[in-house]
Amino acid sequence: MITNHICTVIRTDENDNYFVVGRYHCMWQDKEGYQATSFGAERTSEAHIYIPDISADVQEGDFVTKKEIAEPIAEADIITEADVSGMLSSVIISRNDYGSKSMQHVKVVAR
Repeated sequence: MITNHICTVIRTDENDNYFVVGRYHCMWQDKEGYQATSFGAERTSEAHIYIPDISADVQEGDFVTKKEIAEPIAEADIITEADVSGMLSSVIISRNDYGSKSMQHVKVVAR
């Protein structure tokens, strides 16, 4: 699979602290669209992210970004709520582990 970005997956723990789960090569495709609703049109922007590593640890509710974020080393490097506020949240995860090794991937839909 051809990749065009490296994505970082961030998760919260039971104390609402943010930590980096992993960084993965991925094919990142932004989707811009509108959905008709009873009161007009609603913007439905999302990203489809294809990770060729079937063992990638991504769960629904994780934050995903194109930025490469390293594990915090010092107190000043801790990830805050302000850091993740502009990131996308994963809503659909599908592990496609069929076919040959080059076909296997994890698809993440994030909004």
